[in-house]
Amino acid sequence: MDKLDAFSDDQKRGVEQDLLFCASVLQSISDAVIATDMQYIILSWNKAAETLYGWTQEEVLGKSASDIFWYEFPHNPPDEWKEHLQTRGYWKGEVIHKRKDGTRVHIMASVSLVKDSNGTVIGMVAANRDITALKELEQRKDEFIGVASHELRTPVTALKGYAQLLQRTLEKQGLQDYAQTLAKMDGQLTRLTKLLADLLDISKMQTGKVAYSKAVFDFNAWVHDIIDDIQRASPQHVIALTRDTECKIIGDQDRLSQVFINLLTNAIKYSPKAERVDVIIRPASDIVTVSVRDYGIGIAKEHHSRIFERFYRVTSSHDNTFPGLGIGLYISHEIIRAHEGKIWVESEEGKGSTFFVSLPLAQDE
Repeated sequence: MDKLDAFSDDQKRGVEQDLLFCASVLQSISDAVIATDMQYIILSWNKAAETLYGWTQEEVLGKSASDIFWYEFPHNPPDEWKEHLQTRGYWKGEVIHKRKDGTRVHIMASVSLVKDSNGTVIGMVAANRDITALKELEQRKDEFIGVASHELRTPVTALKGYAQLLQRTLEKQGLQDYAQTLAKMDGQLTRLTKLLADLLDISKMQTGKVAYSKAVFDFNAWVHDIIDDIQRASPQHVIALTRDTECKIIGDQDRLSQVFINLLTNAIKYSPKAERVDVIIRPASDIVTVSVRDYGIGIAKEHHSRIFERFYRVTSSHDNTFPGLGIGLYISHEIIRAHEGKIWVESEEGKGSTFFVSLPLAQDE
């Protein structure tokens, strides 16, 4: 006997109404909702999906998603979403798809596993939102930032030169009080110069125009030199370096210096009550991993997945004490990615943070 036959007529009508309601909800959602089985066969395709992609429900149901979707991941490795989905049960990120007419569309996708009443995974469901207009707006903003940063660099550099010249002149005349004022002005101009350089880097990274001059170098000695420079500027903290065997990598030393200077200065900045920062270099068979650990305010877990996003700042009670634009870690992430490496964080609020960077070792010829 069919299970539905065991129900009374009123119960059957109730089940039918529930199913119709669920179907109506699915069709009324403004995001494209697409469900597949574990073999990626499309089982559900709502009206928003039809509008977004141009294929009707009749054209896609029963077909493999790979036959319908062309995709590209602008910020993540191609298989990262599958690994994340298998280990955590969900994935959220940006992906570029093509519509039926071949035009490209930027999507913010949220993918989750679907389980039956026994907890067995039986498929996947994706809620895809069109963010093409937002990406175009971001592109115009990036273009403005790039042009503005470029145009401001020349007058700021000139101001810095004049300030230094005037400072030396006042020192020769014995006017130390005025010279100190100029020294403070020069320090602020240095900060402004760095900010403009960072904004210009962001603009170049968004358009893929960053140039990297890669060469083989001694990684351990290079990290040691960076630590020495930071240590002289920050005597209130002890930066302890632990090294294993010597190793070499292929990379752009200037660009990689941006990464490690940023990690070390952040470690000092966000641990004002601590006195130590630990740096450990551990080479393996084909990669070297560096960790930078501080004993400061830490980062809550909900921020870990977003901390490397552009302009993202951790919102907490410490914001007034530690101002910033949220661009340093984004630039670091992009530089490490260009070197085929990885950067990530392990942290707990109130217990400090450890940032890790892994880079491929130079292969012996």
